Amino acid sequence: MRSEHRTRNRGWLFLLLVLLACGLGPVRAAGGAEIRVDILLSANDTPYLMAMKGFQQQLEKNGTSVNFVLHALNGEAARIPQALKQAGDGGSSLLCCFGTLALKGTAGSSAGIPAVAGMVLKKEHLLQYQGLPGVYLEFPPEIQLAWVKKVVPRARSVGVLFSPGENGAFLEAAETAAAKLGLRLEKARVASAKDLPAALQGLAKHVDVLWGINDTVAYNPETAREILGFSLKNRIPVIGPSTTWVKAGALAALDWDYADIGAQTAELAAKILAGGAGGGATVVPPRKKLQALNAKSAEFFKISLPPELLRESTLN
Repeated sequence: MRSEHRTRNRGWLFLLLVLLACGLGPVRAAGGAEIRVDILLSANDTPYLMAMKGFQQQLEKNGTSVNFVLHALNGEAARIPQALKQAGDGGSSLLCCFGTLALKGTAGSSAGIPAVAGMVLKKEHLLQYQGLPGVYLEFPPEIQLAWVKKVVPRARSVGVLFSPGENGAFLEAAETAAAKLGLRLEKARVASAKDLPAALQGLAKHVDVLWGINDTVAYNPETAREILGFSLKNRIPVIGPSTTWVKAGALAALDWDYADIGAQTAELAAKILAGGAGGGATVVPPRKKLQALNAKSAEFFKISLPPELLRESTLN
């Protein structure tokens, strides 16, 4: 249900964007020379705005005088060349790319301006640009599978839909992690939406839970209804790839703290601004996780959620 993190709460978004725009001016620090940081925002949706605000606030904590210049791409890669030209002409010290769109359009074309990235969908998207540090939107498989086992302790077989082009390497690591947790991974390939019915049917009699991973082919707004319908019909709970899925009926999900992802990105940026080459070329996952549960789904699937798990999680 997450494709570059869309949201429909436009009224709230507009207010937040106005507030952010008001804050995107020079931040003066006594005795410090002002620097320019250009932010390329892939979309104006809530997660990106939260990440941008976290980025701004974290850099301000360092006491640096920063002039933040926002380039709202609105999902249009065609806007990137003009943004880069403005950054170069304005003497920008750093480019901050939020989202895979901004990253792919900027990396290798930044005219010598150092860059950092956040809110990037996959680790591989960052690794292909050597020397560019950033934060990607994926928890390691051992963390995700430990969450699956915590929420559904009776599970022994975990089903997962995946597209080979996006998650082949990720699931190789996941199989090792699953074995260490006493779980068996049942994989079903989904190269396109037309493969989904057969893939689900193949899992129906062999899995105790369905694990939703960060895969734009297998798990997206178009496939969500069929997957959640399969879950109800076969009484196989879904651990969704985001809180949005939990609100739609999935049993649980691990989600990201977007403001903290922005802060992580700012910490990498601060190393670059301080003279560190590429921020150490660090490519890191989110350090903070948010837990979401659906109490009605737990009741439907006859899963008893421990009190401590309920206390640690957001209920939907």
